[in-house]
Amino acid sequence: MLSLSGAFRNFDTNYGYGVAAWHILEGFRENGIKWAIDDPSQDIEIFWGHPPYEFQRSHHYKIGYTAWESTGFHPGWKHSMEDADEIWTPTPWLTNHFMKELDKPGWTYPHGISEKWEPVRHRRPNSERPFTFLHIGEPQFRKNGQLVLEAFGELFGNDERYKLVMKTAGINTCRVYTNSGSILGTSSYYKNVVSIDTMLSFEQMVELHGKVDALVYPSVGEGFGFHPLEAMAAGLPTISTSNWAIYDKYITVPIEGTLGPSPWQQLHPGDVFNVTKDQIKDAMIDMVENYDRYAGVTYKNSFYIHEEYSWSNVNKKAAEKIKNIQKSRI
Repeated sequence: MLSLSGAFRNFDTNYGYGVAAWHILEGFRENGIKWAIDDPSQDIEIFWGHPPYEFQRSHHYKIGYTAWESTGFHPGWKHSMEDADEIWTPTPWLTNHFMKELDKPGWTYPHGISEKWEPVRHRRPNSERPFTFLHIGEPQFRKNGQLVLEAFGELFGNDERYKLVMKTAGINTCRVYTNSGSILGTSSYYKNVVSIDTMLSFEQMVELHGKVDALVYPSVGEGFGFHPLEAMAAGLPTISTSNWAIYDKYITVPIEGTLGPSPWQQLHPGDVFNVTKDQIKDAMIDMVENYDRYAGVTYKNSFYIHEEYSWSNVNKKAAEKIKNIQKSRI
């Protein structure tokens, strides 16, 4: 039996970590691995979440499973992570970084995609509605909502042929500025920018993806990055930074960030994959001008995404990993 702790103790099955936690637990069960929460009698423990890890002292083999978005550690993290026998992360760039920093074995356990993100072929033949971009992530600064708003405003601001929908987690901190830095207003300054600040159900999020033409997601760092993969699994052409993504080969219009100091050292210390407003503008123009081709490619790739990143596939590999560790402990 396996002992699980950290984020496995309490989670919301509707969002992010909670969705992943539920699927991971189900995956272990389906693959014949029995588990319990905070069971000190078990030989192997997985602590999932940000350090500091809170391992049970009685466990003989300890795995720290962390999703993180920058190269730096908060105070106390490194000492805590050194207490683990190996480190797991959901994406290779982070696994490789932690292995180098901690001189410990590492392994990548990616998250999966729900079959409910059903592939849809996005088309715009003779469309009478605006070309609509979707951004998700406000008010998290690393999602670069401010740069997206500025890029869209400079390219398409108040042009009724285009629209930007900003799905937030309750608040939109983006502002429109003059050249001298004075605030002109919020995102609503542009008549063709809409902010959705209410919480949406899973079904409503899937529906929203079906009503837009492209996702724009220039995040400087992700522990895994559900949103671009979900969008592309649904056939939605996607602009995204690619450096942190395990699924970078599928990104419709990738933006290559430059690894450099994080602008938000207190939140995300160390380096992140910074992008520029001009890169976002170029990607948005590219998407508009080549949309039909990109829609076709994304639709084709959506089936590969569902096959490669199905929860059954990624969980089977994780179960095999655990079984091999258990054999090595005998």
